Amino acid sequence: MDKKIFLILIIIYNILYIYIILSRVKIDTIQSSTNSIKVLTFNVEYGFTELIFNQISKIDADIVVLQEANSVFINSSGYMMSQIADLLNMYYLSSGGD
Repeated sequence: MDKKIFLILIIIYNILYIYIILSRVKIDTIQSSTNSIKVLTFNVEYGFTELIFNQISKIDADIVVLQEANSVFINSSGYMMSQIADLLNMYYLSSGGD
């Protein structure tokens, strides 16, 4: 019985963690009716999970920019945001301090 309660708590924790991470990723889309260029920017503040990676990889935009709020941020896989942007073939904007 204790194992079931523990597993339920782990599941609840993971759901809350994913919700918190997703709530801190701001997605802004800029579109203009005068041209067909679609620009999408991501401002990653705290976390970068595989779920967010999958969400970003399905983007339908001409220009995609990944911007991090903190230049020393490294995600849970050990990659820096500049490396992730490069892997996803995106532009990278560092934080204001760089």
